[in-house]
Amino acid sequence: MEGNQNSRSVEKKPSSRKRGVDSQMGLKAGRKSFSCESCGKTFHKQSDLRSHMRIHRGAQTLFCADCGRTFRHHHHFECHLRIHTGEKPFACEKCDKRFSQKYCLTIHMASHTGNKPFACELCDKKFSTNGALKTHATIHKGEKPFACSECNRRFRLKGDLKDQCLCIGELDM
Repeated sequence: MEGNQNSRSVEKKPSSRKRGVDSQMGLKAGRKSFSCESCGKTFHKQSDLRSHMRIHRGAQTLFCADCGRTFRHHHHFECHLRIHTGEKPFACEKCDKRFSQKYCLTIHMASHTGNKPFACELCDKKFSTNGALKTHATIHKGEKPFACSECNRRFRLKGDLKDQCLCIGELDM
Protein backbone atom coordinates (compact mmCIF):
# COMPACT_ATOMS: atom_id res chain seq x y z
CA MET A 1 0.00 0.00 0.00
CA GLU A 2 1.87 2.98 -1.20
CA GLY A 3 1.89 6.12 0.90
CA ASN A 4 0.56 4.51 4.09
CA GLN A 5 3.18 3.09 6.43
CA ASN A 6 0.72 2.64 9.31
CA SER A 7 -1.44 -0.08 7.76
CA ARG A 8 -1.08 -3.45 6.19
CA SER A 9 -3.28 -6.01 4.51
CA VAL A 10 -3.45 -9.31 6.34
CA GLU A 11 -5.06 -12.68 5.72
CA LYS A 12 -7.10 -13.69 8.78
CA LYS A 13 -6.44 -17.13 10.29
CA PRO A 14 -9.04 -18.99 12.35
CA SER A 15 -8.81 -18.27 16.05
CA SER A 16 -8.50 -21.13 18.48
CA ARG A 17 -11.76 -20.25 20.28
CA LYS A 18 -14.20 -19.98 17.37
CA ARG A 19 -13.69 -21.55 13.98
CA GLY A 20 -14.01 -19.13 11.10
CA VAL A 21 -14.33 -15.96 13.23
CA ASP A 22 -11.62 -13.78 14.77
CA SER A 23 -12.54 -13.63 18.45
CA GLN A 24 -11.55 -9.98 18.89
CA MET A 25 -12.74 -8.37 15.68
CA GLY A 26 -15.52 -10.65 14.42
CA LEU A 27 -13.82 -11.03 11.03
CA LYS A 28 -14.22 -14.26 9.08
CA ALA A 29 -11.13 -16.39 8.57
CA GLY A 30 -9.65 -16.43 5.08
CA ARG A 31 -11.11 -13.03 4.25
CA LYS A 32 -8.76 -10.16 3.41
CA SER A 33 -8.66 -7.52 6.12
CA PHE A 34 -6.74 -4.35 6.88
CA SER A 35 -4.90 -3.90 10.15
CA CYS A 36 -3.79 -0.70 11.87
CA GLU A 37 -0.12 -1.00 12.76
CA SER A 38 -0.52 1.63 15.49
CA CYS A 39 -3.14 -0.18 17.60
CA GLY A 40 -3.83 -3.52 15.86
CA LYS A 41 -7.52 -2.87 15.14
CA THR A 42 -8.65 -4.76 12.02
CA PHE A 43 -11.11 -3.66 9.30
CA HIS A 44 -12.88 -5.33 6.36
CA LYS A 45 -12.39 -2.32 4.09
CA GLN A 46 -9.34 -0.19 3.48
CA SER A 47 -11.55 2.91 3.51
CA ASP A 48 -12.62 2.08 7.09
CA LEU A 49 -8.96 1.77 8.08
CA ARG A 50 -8.20 5.15 6.48
CA SER A 51 -11.04 6.72 8.44
CA HIS A 52 -9.75 5.08 11.64
CA MET A 53 -6.24 6.42 11.02
CA ARG A 54 -7.57 9.95 11.58
CA ILE A 55 -7.58 9.12 15.30
CA HIS A 56 -3.84 8.46 15.29
CA ARG A 57 -3.07 11.53 13.19
CA GLY A 58 -4.94 13.72 15.68
CA ALA A 59 -7.59 14.67 13.13
CA GLN A 60 -10.08 17.17 14.43
CA THR A 61 -13.48 15.94 15.53
CA LEU A 62 -16.27 18.33 14.55
CA PHE A 63 -18.81 19.10 17.28
CA CYS A 64 -22.39 20.32 16.79
CA ALA A 65 -23.04 23.01 19.39
CA ASP A 66 -26.83 22.61 18.94
CA CYS A 67 -27.18 18.92 19.81
CA GLY A 68 -23.76 17.61 20.80
CA ARG A 69 -23.25 15.14 17.94
CA THR A 70 -19.70 14.71 16.71
CA PHE A 71 -18.43 14.14 13.19
CA ARG A 72 -15.14 13.04 11.65
CA HIS A 73 -15.91 14.30 8.15
CA HIS A 74 -16.61 17.94 7.37
CA HIS A 75 -19.16 17.05 4.67
CA HIS A 76 -21.25 14.98 7.11
CA PHE A 77 -21.07 17.82 9.63
CA GLU A 78 -22.29 20.37 7.06
CA CYS A 79 -25.19 18.12 6.04
CA HIS A 80 -26.13 17.64 9.69
CA LEU A 81 -26.18 21.38 10.36
CA ARG A 82 -29.04 21.72 7.87
CA ILE A 83 -31.28 19.96 10.41
CA HIS A 84 -30.81 22.92 12.74
CA THR A 85 -30.77 25.73 10.16
CA GLY A 86 -33.64 24.42 8.04
CA GLU A 87 -31.58 25.04 4.91
CA LYS A 88 -32.88 23.13 1.88
CA PRO A 89 -30.51 23.81 -1.02
CA PHE A 90 -31.75 21.02 -3.32
CA ALA A 91 -34.86 21.97 -5.34
CA CYS A 92 -37.02 19.83 -7.59
CA GLU A 93 -37.20 21.39 -11.05
CA LYS A 94 -40.67 19.96 -11.62
CA CYS A 95 -42.56 21.04 -8.50
CA ASP A 96 -40.20 23.36 -6.58
CA LYS A 97 -40.25 21.15 -3.49
CA ARG A 98 -36.96 21.59 -1.59
CA PHE A 99 -34.75 19.13 0.29
CA SER A 100 -31.87 19.35 2.75
CA GLN A 101 -30.09 16.30 1.31
CA LYS A 102 -29.34 15.51 -2.32
CA TYR A 103 -30.33 11.85 -1.94
CA CYS A 104 -33.80 12.96 -0.76
CA LEU A 105 -34.23 14.94 -3.99
CA THR A 106 -33.12 11.90 -5.99
CA ILE A 107 -35.72 9.72 -4.26
CA HIS A 108 -38.38 12.41 -4.75
CA MET A 109 -37.69 12.59 -8.51
CA ALA A 110 -39.02 9.06 -8.87
CA SER A 111 -42.46 10.42 -7.95
CA HIS A 112 -42.44 12.44 -11.18
CA THR A 113 -41.30 9.66 -13.49
CA GLY A 114 -43.89 7.16 -12.32
CA ASN A 115 -41.13 4.52 -12.29
CA LYS A 116 -41.92 1.97 -9.57
CA PRO A 117 -39.35 -0.83 -9.80
CA PHE A 118 -40.01 -2.30 -6.33
CA ALA A 119 -42.94 -4.74 -6.36
CA CYS A 120 -44.52 -6.56 -3.43
CA GLU A 121 -44.32 -10.30 -3.99
CA LEU A 122 -47.55 -10.90 -2.06
CA CYS A 123 -49.94 -8.39 -3.65
CA ASP A 124 -48.02 -6.98 -6.65
CA LYS A 125 -48.34 -3.39 -5.43
CA LYS A 126 -45.41 -1.32 -6.76
CA PHE A 127 -43.24 1.34 -5.13
CA SER A 128 -40.67 3.87 -6.25
CA THR A 129 -38.29 3.13 -3.34
CA ASN A 130 -37.16 0.01 -1.53
CA GLY A 131 -37.90 1.74 1.79
CA ALA A 132 -41.54 2.23 0.80
CA LEU A 133 -41.76 -1.46 -0.14
CA LYS A 134 -40.33 -2.49 3.25
CA THR A 135 -42.82 -0.27 5.05
CA HIS A 136 -45.64 -1.79 2.98
CA ALA A 137 -44.47 -5.31 3.83
CA THR A 138 -45.32 -4.70 7.50
CA ILE A 139 -48.99 -4.91 6.45
CA HIS A 140 -48.57 -8.52 5.33
CA LYS A 141 -46.34 -9.48 8.27
CA GLY A 142 -48.60 -7.88 10.84
CA GLU A 143 -45.61 -6.07 12.33
CA LYS A 144 -46.14 -3.09 14.60
CA PRO A 145 -42.61 -2.01 15.49
CA PHE A 146 -43.44 1.41 16.99
CA ALA A 147 -44.63 1.32 20.61
CA CYS A 148 -45.73 4.13 22.89
CA SER A 149 -43.40 4.26 25.88
CA GLU A 150 -46.29 5.31 28.13
CA CYS A 151 -49.16 2.94 27.25
CA ASN A 152 -47.33 0.28 25.17
CA ARG A 153 -49.89 0.60 22.34
CA ARG A 154 -48.19 -0.51 19.12
CA PHE A 155 -48.31 0.98 15.62
CA ARG A 156 -47.17 -0.08 12.17
CA LEU A 157 -45.91 3.39 11.22
CA LYS A 158 -44.02 5.96 13.29
CA GLY A 159 -46.37 8.64 11.97
CA ASP A 160 -49.36 6.67 13.30
CA LEU A 161 -47.76 6.58 16.74
CA LYS A 162 -47.38 10.37 16.66
CA ASP A 163 -50.86 11.01 15.21
CA GLN A 164 -53.03 8.43 17.00
CA CYS A 165 -51.55 7.76 20.42
CA LEU A 166 -53.37 9.75 23.12
CA CYS A 167 -50.20 9.84 25.24
CA ILE A 168 -48.21 11.59 22.54
CA GLY A 169 -48.50 14.96 24.24
CA GLU A 170 -46.57 13.50 27.17
CA LEU A 171 -43.86 11.87 25.05
CA ASP A 172 -40.54 13.44 24.25
CA MET A 173 -39.78 12.16 20.74
